[in-house]
Amino acid sequence: MISFSTKLRVQYCDTDQMSFAHHSNYVKYFELARLELLRNIGVSYASIEEAGFIMPVVDVKIHYIKPAFYDDELLIETRLPALKGARVVFSYHVTNQEGKLICEGETTLAFAGKVSKRACHPPSFFINAVHDAEVAV
Repeated sequence: MISFSTKLRVQYCDTDQMSFAHHSNYVKYFELARLELLRNIGVSYASIEEAGFIMPVVDVKIHYIKPAFYDDELLIETRLPALKGARVVFSYHVTNQEGKLICEGETTLAFAGKVSKRACHPPSFFINAVHDAEVAV
């Protein structure tokens, strides 16, 4: 299993009238963390697209536990447990600067051809990068 942690700060524009980080922002936070994990193993989303693939999100799950507030520093631990055919599942564990659990979540993405938009297996460079990162752990 690959794991990578990303820090971000809740921006004022991300908060709602209750001063909470608005629930919709967690999808954005998950994407940021997911892209950082991929970058850390040597894969950029641009390289995926340049190779003729796309990775649409096909499922999002979020379990909110505590609110985050403006200026909180969040630590997002992102995990990539395993590849499942055309699908890739990422899990997220979000804590604040006090180490308190804010939320947990999961996103499922599916590889598809950029032109055909049909599901397909990940490109070999992606599979190799995941394998190499797993071996390095």
